[in-house]
Amino acid sequence: MRQTNLKIAEQLAQVKYKETTIMAGEVFFSGYPLPNDMTSDVKYLNSRYALWQSEHLSYAGVYGYRGIGNVQEKVAKIEIIKDITVLEMPLNFHPASCFFEWELQGNRYDVSYSNPRNDMSWDKEVTQPDHHIDKHFYEIISHLGFDRKISGFIRRSLDEDEYTTGSIYEFALMDRSAAKILSTANLPSTVDDFWMLIESQKQIGKSLESALFK
Repeated sequence: MRQTNLKIAEQLAQVKYKETTIMAGEVFFSGYPLPNDMTSDVKYLNSRYALWQSEHLSYAGVYGYRGIGNVQEKVAKIEIIKDITVLEMPLNFHPASCFFEWELQGNRYDVSYSNPRNDMSWDKEVTQPDHHIDKHFYEIISHLGFDRKISGFIRRSLDEDEYTTGSIYEFALMDRSAAKILSTANLPSTVDDFWMLIESQKQIGKSLESALFK
């Protein structure tokens, strides 16, 4: 894995990430499928390599529907409880893009997901490239000269996205000591029902948060 992680670090250096600060008191949301045999939301969330979050409840909630088998679709409301430093990815670039051929086209990175690089592969103990990044994050950034003072990475919305430009729509947090789970909520039973709830809340001028976190 060392050579693969080194190649990821080399590509991250090419795209010119930057350091940024997430302030204590900022609130995010994390959608997740809770297995029915798991009784503790906190235990489940802490079992993951990274705590994936978003400023946007509508975006985060969709991830609650990605489970297989007997699960409860859920979402957590999370507060950052200390100032932390994270890496901010440029434009639409995701660190997992490093496993594929990519190039900068105007103000976006064009990633060829059908064309994986043949000189590197992700950790077979995880199911997909972004989970490799989560699992090996600290080794990867060590090749960039960082240590554990970096708590994770973020991606911001672009002009063409549906969310407010510059808002944090993806946030992978590795430092669990920086987060407090304020509350959890069950999501509607299907993703279609979730989208219907979003629209109905818009029509009556109320937030999605007020419908889920009561």
